[in-house]
This record gives sequence, structure tokens and C-alpha cells, in this order.
Amino acid sequence: MIHTRQLRRIKKTSLFSYLRELKRVGQLAVWSDECEESKDVIDRFATVALPDAHPAKRYLGYGQNDAEALGIEFGKESLTVTLNHYDVARLASVVLEDAAAWPRLRSAFPVGLRFEGISELLILRIVEQGVYQRIRSRQRSIACVVNDVIQMECIAYTPSQQHYILEFNGLGRPFSRNLARPPSPYNDGYAFCIQATDLVVNEHYRQGWKHVFDGKNLDVLDAFEQVWPVPAWGKSNFEEWIGNLREQGGLS
Repeated sequence: MIHTRQLRRIKKTSLFSYLRELKRVGQLAVWSDECEESKDVIDRFATVALPDAHPAKRYLGYGQNDAEALGIEFGKESLTVTLNHYDVARLASVVLEDAAAWPRLRSAFPVGLRFEGISELLILRIVEQGVYQRIRSRQRSIACVVNDVIQMECIAYTPSQQHYILEFNGLGRPFSRNLARPPSPYNDGYAFCIQATDLVVNEHYRQGWKHVFDGKNLDVLDAFEQVWPVPAWGKSNFEEWIGNLREQGGLS
């Protein structure tokens, strides 16, 4: 099992090595001015693009913002994050024309991102906008608090060594430095800093689509796969796209 303790083989040259100097605190530790913190952990890294043929390329960046985190599994030198394909869920809700269907669609289209050959894993808690604490977390605790994706980025890439940062919103355990002030909206998030040798994608959203539509409307999904990712599309964008596709005879 991978824990957030330092591994012996991690070198000081690691992109995340400076984060090891942060004092590790409990996952739900109350804010203390004595707690060490790291500001702008995410913003200090420049993102890089994965190779065009990489199966995860379309999932990074802002392509899956708001995707529900369905599960997090720690293995031996591996980490699997299972998400619901957010855009396919939005597309399905428009095709169904049933707003009440959204709750069940939020878990109907799973995609697994498996980070293999992990040599470093740090989990940080976002306690304010741009302020992070390194936390002590393991599978049971962290899997119970993450909710949906903020962003997922690759910050360094070679075929044998890759660095990723995944940011998630939490389920909501607010607190404030000053209890007289309203809780900050930024104090319940988590950042995974990962150094791995490979990222494998296991897509199961097509099976979910077949289940939701009883084997129908596959032509809609096939057409959508040709244009996805579609950053910042809302309901009206999906409706317009489907309408144009029908006018052009792209659907049976």
C-alpha cells in the first residue's frame, strides 16, 4: 500500500521534494498560525502537454472539471482514481430530456485513471485559496472526503517519468481562521502530487451509455467522441450541437 510517508528512493531532485519539508498535519486539523503552509503549490508549476497519442490527453487540463470522484484505490506502487465522465453525463441528460435523471447519471459513466510505478505521492489539503498543508491520509480517509475534480494537470513528462497534480473539491468540512467570519469556500479541497512511470486509462463510459439507453442512441455518443473534449459546454451548447447534427443528417 502507498502511504504519504517519504520513500527511501525519492531523490532531492524530485519536483515535489520541497513539499517534504512541510510539517505533516492531521487531515481535519484546525487551523493554527504555527502550522507550516505552502502557498501557490499548483500555480508555481507550468503544465505540459501529453503526446497526442496518449489516451489520457483528453482528460487532463479542464476537460473533466466537475467530474464526480467515484473511487480512489491505493495499490502497490499504484493509484487508481475513478471518475464519472462529466461531459458524457451532460450529453446523456440532454438526450433524455429529463432533469430528474441527473442524480443517477453522475455515476453512470466511469473512467479509471491508473497511475503506475509511483515513486512519490503527496496529498495536500487546501485550507485557503492558494494555501496548502501536507496531510496524513490513507485510502479509507481520503476516499471518503473527495467529491469532484477541480483540475488535473501534467507538469513534467518523459516516457519513463511523469509528474501529475490532481485537485479535488472536498465534501464540505468548513472552518475559518477567525470563527467570527464565514467559512472560506477554499478550505475543503485536496491536491494529489504524483510522480509515476505511466498513466493508464480504463474507459467504461460506453458500457454505461448502453445501460442507460438500453443499447440505443449510440450514434449520438459516436459523434460526440469525435468532438470531445468540449471545455465549458453547458446544456444549451449540447442542445445546439445535437440540433445541428440532426439537421445535417448525422443521426439516424
